[in-house]
This record gives sequence, structure tokens and C-alpha cells, in this order.
Amino acid sequence: MKCQRLFIIGLGLGTLLLLATIISFPDHNLHLWFFDVGQGDSALIKTPSNHYFLIDGGPSDQVIWQLSKALPFWQRRIDAIFLSHPHADHLIGLVEVLKRYQVGCVFVNPVKNNTPEWQAFFSVIKEKNIKVRHFWQAEEVIDKDFKITALFPDQKILQSFWQAQGPMDFNLLSQVLLVELGNFKSLLFGDAEAGAENPYLEFSQWPSVDLIKVPHHGSKDFLSSEVLSQLSPWVAVISVGLNNSFKLPDSSSLDLLKQKKINIWRTDEKGTLEVVSDGRGWLTR
Repeated sequence: MKCQRLFIIGLGLGTLLLLATIISFPDHNLHLWFFDVGQGDSALIKTPSNHYFLIDGGPSDQVIWQLSKALPFWQRRIDAIFLSHPHADHLIGLVEVLKRYQVGCVFVNPVKNNTPEWQAFFSVIKEKNIKVRHFWQAEEVIDKDFKITALFPDQKILQSFWQAQGPMDFNLLSQVLLVELGNFKSLLFGDAEAGAENPYLEFSQWPSVDLIKVPHHGSKDFLSSEVLSQLSPWVAVISVGLNNSFKLPDSSSLDLLKQKKINIWRTDEKGTLEVVSDGRGWLTR
């Protein structure tokens, strides 16, 4: 009887493992997760070709738990990491990711921050001999029909910051990434506000997109009304920590999104958001 029970338990566990494996098979869709990592940013992309790109890592190792839920249990490789800018609330979690996962490449802005977190980040990169590439305006990563394009920053602005005296405001230099598959488009701003606070981030024509990751956790003047009208997203994701000391998102920013009739997803209220697209349509879950 004991052997029979063990056989039944083993059979049940085997069935669950088989089901988990089948569910985790590639479905040839784009998956985009906006992780709930507290007061910080982190997003994961799975391309239709089953490649994984992680954008920022949040302020702690909470990103490891989020990755464990999003990735198949056998997936130990992340093809590329994008660091939007070297602030702790985007950087700290990446150190642990670099230690635990095989990472193909790291895309960064050519700016430096002499904090312990920044030094730890590059110490692991050096130890594991991971390739580092600069990723600025017009740079692209293409995976068949999927594409990530850097809209910002451009090299001229970066050069002006290199030559400037005094401390840099790294928020102004955040990568702005356009994610595309067919008709689906999403724009991830990092902390690069496109409003009154950032005179550098100006385009004559912004792309029309389905979804945006709101700049700088929904701070005041994060985007101008004109920019939002050009983008005309259906959904605005605000990555923000519950009861954070900065009192973000700002009420005026929420009012502007509501005025534009844009659906709001706050990670402090609703947790992680997953977006799935086949390049024609898309859904959230």
C-alpha cells in the first residue's frame, strides 16, 4: 500500500510537471510584463522567437521572485538587459539577476554613477565577462518581426552632459524605448519625462502607441498634454511603490490621464501586468 501511494503521488507530480512544461511552451506571441517591484521600474519582454529582454531591475531582489513566476522553470538565460539609467531604483535588482542568470549582453547609456550599486553592477559584468553596448537614439535590436528602438537619448545631448560641470540629472538621460511587433507598439520612458521638467526630450512627431510605461513613476509634469495626445495610448502603466514617501503618482498626472480617457494600471494597486500580442491585436492579464 505504501508503494502504491508513493506511485500515485509520483504520478500526480509527474502530471503537474508535464502540464507546467506544456503551458510554458513558446506560443509565438509577444509577452510584455511590467513587474511590481515596489518603488522602482522593471519590465520583461519575451519575443515570439522565445528570446528574453529585461529592462531595469527595480530597487531590490524582488525582481528575482517576479522572474521566477514569468519564466519557465528551466529558463536560466536572459538574452539582454537594458539599464535605462544608473539610479538605484532601476539598478539594484539587476545585480542579483546578473549573478543568477546567464546574460548575453547589457545595453546601457554611456553615463557613469560612482555609487556602490553601480560599482557592484559592473563588477559582476566584468567577473562574468558579459558584453556591454551603448544604446542611444536610432540603435535597434531586431528579432525577426520584433524590434526595440532607442528614441532617446541622442549623442549630442550626452556630449553636452559630459562637458558640463557639476552633477548630472540621470533622469533626463533615461533610455526611451519603442517596442514593436506588427501593429502593436509600446513606449517605455524610464524616468525621462517629456514635459516641462525635461527640455531635451522633444520630438516634432511622437509615434501613436497602444501602451506607455509612464515616466518617473507618474511624477508631476511627467508628460505634456500635447505629447499624450500624439501618443494616444489605450493604457498607461505606472510603476510605483505602495504608500511611497514621494507620494507618487502625482494627482495632477492622474487627472491628465483621466482627462485623456487613458486606462491606468498602477503596480501598487494591481500588481504585475502582462501584455500579450500577436502583432495584430493585444490583450492584458
